[in-house]
Amino acid sequence: TVTDGLRKIASKDEQFTFSVTGNIGTIESDGKFTAVDIQGISGTIEVAFGSVKRSVAVTVGKAPEVISGFESKSSYKITAPEGASASASVSLTGDNARYGKGSLLMSFSGGSDTVTYTAHKVMSIKSGMKQLTLAAKGSGEWYIDFNTSSGIVSSRIDVSGVWNFTTVDIPSGASSIAGFHASGESGQVYVDQIVGHYGI
Repeated sequence: TVTDGLRKIASKDEQFTFSVTGNIGTIESDGKFTAVDIQGISGTIEVAFGSVKRSVAVTVGKAPEVISGFESKSSYKITAPEGASASASVSLTGDNARYGKGSLLMSFSGGSDTVTYTAHKVMSIKSGMKQLTLAAKGSGEWYIDFNTSSGIVSSRIDVSGVWNFTTVDIPSGASSIAGFHASGESGQVYVDQIVGHYGI
């Protein structure tokens, strides 16, 4: 029993119809909602009483957070083998950005060993983050590097001539993204929108 401020209103759960959109979970006929075991997805819970309908926006768990969208200038320390040429810069023209106006451009040529790009600006990984996604396009063999309690740990980035999204598991003990590295004789890549995803 509830009140509208003037009178008591009697109702039963069975008088309402409950539904869920967005694959966020399931809801029973009495309105009991059970969320899925996935972090950061959104949807709605809808309630109907006759012709009257209302909906409530729901986000399950903690929403993903952008670690770096490369929307401001940043610099990188480049370590390359003798005879190799390498560069790194943030382009803010929007021409080669997947989101917003900025992306990180890295390139190298004339090498036969690893080229490392170490970020001067810390890209912190928050507690509870379990995976990263990032967008990349270009050529060559590229990796993202993590600072962990046991040293640098790397994961391969999916790179081709069109924008691809790579999902990588964050290594145990990782505190930040150290930067990137490349292997081979030459390559060029645009990287954009690094997003951290929380886990259970």
